[in-house]
Amino acid sequence: MARNLKNSQFGLILLILIVIILIMLGIYYLYVLNRGITGGVVKSETPSIFIISAPDSEVINTPFTISWEINSSKGITSNTQIGYGDTRVISPQNSYDYLYSSQDLCTVKPCNIPNSFSVSFQIDRPGNYYYRAYATVNGKTYWSNENKIVINTELESTNPNETSMFYNIGIGNTTFYPNILKINVGDKVLWKNNDIDYHTITSDSGNELNSGTLAPGGMYSHIFQKAGNYSYHCSLDKSMHGEIIVESIGEYNPEKIPSKITRIDNYSVFY
Repeated sequence: MARNLKNSQFGLILLILIVIILIMLGIYYLYVLNRGITGGVVKSETPSIFIISAPDSEVINTPFTISWEINSSKGITSNTQIGYGDTRVISPQNSYDYLYSSQDLCTVKPCNIPNSFSVSFQIDRPGNYYYRAYATVNGKTYWSNENKIVINTELESTNPNETSMFYNIGIGNTTFYPNILKINVGDKVLWKNNDIDYHTITSDSGNELNSGTLAPGGMYSHIFQKAGNYSYHCSLDKSMHGEIIVESIGEYNPEKIPSKITRIDNYSVFY
């Protein structure tokens, strides 16, 4: 009788443990499903596209590179490229809304997403050109925000900062991505909080980077004027660390290139 009672108690305890494990697995599954986390980066069921890096000016017939990222749940895209033209397109509906387009990177074989892409091309006429990255996923076309590049007839200055770039860093899932970024003096970096939590961009030492508290969707940008290694963290989550490595290509002097800063701030639209 006592033995049967012990067996019954053991079976009950085992059943309770199994139920607890199943509940914990269910909670974890719902958490992952709700946030759409894949590979350490916050993913979205609806694909989103944003420009990672690009010059804001170049010389005619000189190749330049634009890089972008498709941030989504795991899948494929049948095409992705840059559409551009000398007229702004506020709400593009079709790939031919822009007069020109770069090489399609997924024509021969569909590309896996999420992923990053880069394409190099040149423009043979001077002027202001507006562009977006776009991709077709499940028969629907998705676009990045519109950016601007100025094509000049010749180099307007020997100042190396005339080729300054801008870069995006995302914040999500207790991670800065990319968490290590190498740039040049005069380049601009923009952080965007894609997380559901609050974060900061705070220098490990000194006060070069001090964003204050960024709410979900909040952004912070900084132009690096001197070469060096700039380590930073989130003061609200001490496990989050990043580093900007700034290489020297000349002394940054904003008085010599005021139009450079104006163009970046007024025309570059960040995701």
